[in-house]
Amino acid sequence: MTATVAHRHDLRGGDRAHPSRWSPAAAHPSEAAVSYDVIPQLLAKQAHSLTVLAEHGGSIAFADRSGFRRGGFPVHLDELGDPDLARGNCWAATNELLDRIDPEELGATAIDEITLTNRRDHVAISATDGKTDWVVDYTIRQFDAELAFPWVGTEASWKSTIEVSTGQTWAFT
Repeated sequence: MTATVAHRHDLRGGDRAHPSRWSPAAAHPSEAAVSYDVIPQLLAKQAHSLTVLAEHGGSIAFADRSGFRRGGFPVHLDELGDPDLARGNCWAATNELLDRIDPEELGATAIDEITLTNRRDHVAISATDGKTDWVVDYTIRQFDAELAFPWVGTEASWKSTIEVSTGQTWAFT
């Protein structure tokens, strides 16, 4: 039998990242469960996404679409932990990353765009290493300022996290 983890903050740093802090009972009923056997692979992928942030955070920049900044200043990848700057910049950030980084930098063999739609779209990076598929989202904090930056998890947990954070149903496109 495989134990499950079903808390939307499973992959955050600090004490919450320790397996003893994971509790299916703490989960919201609509959240997708992630099996323990997937967690080590996803934690390794989280480390890769943090390395990308450290190595490229100040150099990957794009035009701000959040409307938060005035004067046309660019937004840098390492600023997307700010929910106000993350809002509206998912497409620009994701596509700039897809253009500028190699899949190997995320521990992947292939990376692409993945989209959820509601009344609007939300875009992140879909990655695979041939054994595990995961999502890396550098702008997810636009929905909940307490989510990990960058956020890494399965497609199902990504969708569920956004649905719980917004209180709305989203669909893959």
